[in-house]
Amino acid sequence: MSFKHDVFISYAHLDDEPLVDGEPGWITELHSVLEKRLAMLLGERPRIWRDPELRGNQIFDDAIAHGFEGAALFLPVVTPRYVRSDYCQKELTEFCRKALDEGGLGLEDRSRILKVMKTPVEVDEQPPPMNRVLGYDFYRIEPERRRLRELRLRSADDRERFLGVLEDLAQEIKEALTLLESSGLARDAAGRGTRRTTVYLATTSSDRKDDYELVRRELVERGHPVLPDRPLPLEEGALVQAVRSDLDRAGLSIHLIGARHGVVPENAERSVVHLQNDLAAGLARSGGPERLERILWLPPGLEAADPRQKALIETLRTDPEAQQGAELLETGIEELKAEILARLERVERRRAERQAAEAAETEDVTPTAPLDDGPRWVYLMHTAEDEEAVAPVEDLLWDLELEVRRPLFEGDAATIREEHEENLQLCDGFLLYYGAGNERWLRKMLADLKKAPGLGRTKPILSKAVWVAPPADPRKSRFRTHEAEVLRDPEGAVAPISAEPLRPFLDPLETR
Repeated sequence: MSFKHDVFISYAHLDDEPLVDGEPGWITELHSVLEKRLAMLLGERPRIWRDPELRGNQIFDDAIAHGFEGAALFLPVVTPRYVRSDYCQKELTEFCRKALDEGGLGLEDRSRILKVMKTPVEVDEQPPPMNRVLGYDFYRIEPERRRLRELRLRSADDRERFLGVLEDLAQEIKEALTLLESSGLARDAAGRGTRRTTVYLATTSSDRKDDYELVRRELVERGHPVLPDRPLPLEEGALVQAVRSDLDRAGLSIHLIGARHGVVPENAERSVVHLQNDLAAGLARSGGPERLERILWLPPGLEAADPRQKALIETLRTDPEAQQGAELLETGIEELKAEILARLERVERRRAERQAAEAAETEDVTPTAPLDDGPRWVYLMHTAEDEEAVAPVEDLLWDLELEVRRPLFEGDAATIREEHEENLQLCDGFLLYYGAGNERWLRKMLADLKKAPGLGRTKPILSKAVWVAPPADPRKSRFRTHEAEVLRDPEGAVAPISAEPLRPFLDPLETR
C-alpha cells in the first residue's frame, strides 16, 4: 500500500529540551541527522513526521491525525518520561490500531515499530508491543563509575558511537521500507527475487557490544535478517523456547564470546551466552540437509577473571561437543567479518544446489552423480613448518596409487578454511602428521575431523590415523585417542619409509 509518511517519531517533549540555551534539543538533532542519512540511503528525501509544537492542552485526535495518516513506521524515543506519559501511550496505541487495519505490525522478520533508547528503561516497564522489539541504544554505561551516559552528537567522546548507532537505525528503516514495497524480497543483479540467509547473532556480554554492533551493521547492510529481533526473556524456560524458535529460522549462528560472564536467567545455572551456544550446538548436531552453520569467535588473547567464564572459554577451545558444527576463530574483527561473508556465500550456494536438485527431481531429470570408481584419496594434514618433512609420506601414498591432498597455507583465511572443510567433506582417508604442531593444534584438527559429518559428508571416512613424528616430547610419547589410529615408527623416523608402519591406516583403503 502507499504510505503518506515513512516514519512517525513519537517522543515526550520534556526529552527534547536543550541543556544549553541556543542549541537544538536531543531529539531535534536526532531527527535532522537521521533525515540526512536516510536521504542518502533512499536516494530521495524521506517523509519523517514529528510534531515539535504539540502540547498537552491540544486535542489529541486532531493534532496527530495528519501524522498517523498512512505512517509506515513508528519510532518511539524511549525514556522514563516516555513510558509514564499517557499522551505517548495514546500515540503507540493509535499507531498499532491503524497498523492492524492495514495488515499488521509484523514485517517478515522485522516490526513496523523501531525503538530508540535514549535512556535505558526496563523491558517490563515498557508497554506492549514495544517491549518485544529490540532497541537502538543511544547511551553507554561507564563500568568504572557505574554511571549512564547519553550519547551526544556534539560531544567529541560520543560522536563516533552516536553516528554508528544512527547508521544501524537508518539501515533498518531503509530495509523495513524496502520490505513494505517488495514483500520481503531482496533483488539480485538480474532483478530476480532472492531471499537472503537469516542469521542468528547471539546476544553477547557488555564488553563485546561494540563488536556485536559492527557485525550486525554489516549483515543488515547486506540484506540479511538478523535474529533475535526482540529482547530475550530472562527466565530460562521462556528463553530456551525463544532461542530455539529463532535458531530454527536461521541458516547461520554467530557467537561472540567476551571476558565477562553476562546475565544468568532466572532458574538457570548458565549465562545467556552459554545457553545460546549450547542450544545452537544441539541443533547443529542434529544435522539434516539444512543444517545450522555456526561460527564461534573469541578475540585474540582473551582471558577472563570470572571463574565461570574462564571455564566456558576453556570448554569452547577444547571440547568438540561445545564446538559442534562450528568454526572456532580467534582473530581480529575484520577477519571475523570476512569469514562470516564467506560462510554465508557457501550457505546460499548449497541452498541453490538443493533447490536445483529438487527441481530436477520434480521434472524427472536425474542429476549426474559423481563417479565413485576412481582412486581413493587421502587428506594429509600437517602444519606449514612440516611441509618438507611430510613430503616422503606424500610420495609413499602416491606410489600406492592414492590421490593426496595437503592443506593450503597461502590465501585469505576464508579460502584456506573452505579448502580445509572441502577436504574433510570428500576424503576417503585422513592422515594427520603430528610433528611441529603443538597439542592445541592437534586437538583442533581432531575436533574438525569429528565435525566432518556436519559438513555434508554422505559416507563415513574409511580410515583415520595420526602419525606421531619428531621432535619427541613426553606428551607425544603418551598421546592416545579414540578418534583415530595412533601410529609411530619404533626407530623414531621423521616419516615412514615403507608401507608397513602405515598398514593399519592403509588396509581400510584397500591399497596394495
